[in-house]
Amino acid sequence: MDIGIQQADDLDLECWMEASAMGKPLYEKYAYESLFKLAWDTDRRDASDEWRKCASEMTPDPFFVMWRPRQGQWKTKSGEAAKMPWDLGTAK
Repeated sequence: MDIGIQQADDLDLECWMEASAMGKPLYEKYAYESLFKLAWDTDRRDASDEWRKCASEMTPDPFFVMWRPRQGQWKTKSGEAAKMPWDLGTAK
């Protein structure tokens, strides 16, 4: 992680990643924040027993979409919050 973060900072890059619940605390130590959690929706009206069994056994665990702004700075020098990825490049 240290090497990857240093390279991203040297190149002044923002970073994205998908994290498991187990990995999320590690990435938060490196200034990543979770933007949202993705989970699979396997609910079905009138689902059969076979469907429920497959959904229970085969559905992947949820994961977190995480982002780290350039240099890991969540506030600008003027104290404003960092622009979120979907706001970057847009004029206000």
